[in-house]
Amino acid sequence: MEKIKNIKNINVSFLKNECKLDRWFAEMVEKTEEELSVNDLYHMLVQNVFLDIAIPRCWVELKKNPLVGENYDGQFLEKIVNILRENVQYRNIDDYREFIETITKSSLEFDFDEDRKEYMSLLEQLSELFDN
Repeated sequence: MEKIKNIKNINVSFLKNECKLDRWFAEMVEKTEEELSVNDLYHMLVQNVFLDIAIPRCWVELKKNPLVGENYDGQFLEKIVNILRENVQYRNIDDYREFIETITKSSLEFDFDEDRKEYMSLLEQLSELFDN
């Protein structure tokens, strides 16, 4: 697999590495798509960087663990819903269907009823994006 810097033809020599975000970016582009961590994917979503790489990898993580998140359960799903709402080009019906299939086979456990309600609301919002 190729490193992200090669896929995207990125020259990181311009980065001064003075801030945490620059350092993260320089390290992230040295990885292959498969080497991206949950943290990397979360930052890619938040920074709106290389979504064509991040979103498919996030689906992979969501299918492994539907509650995946960097800081709280369901965080990736929340980010994906928000991004797909604004970026139709990244909607992939196959990834969506596979994720829903994973959800139906999973027994999701929540510590609080409010967390379950919020997650179900996100699933409903996601479904609406693909029903249109």
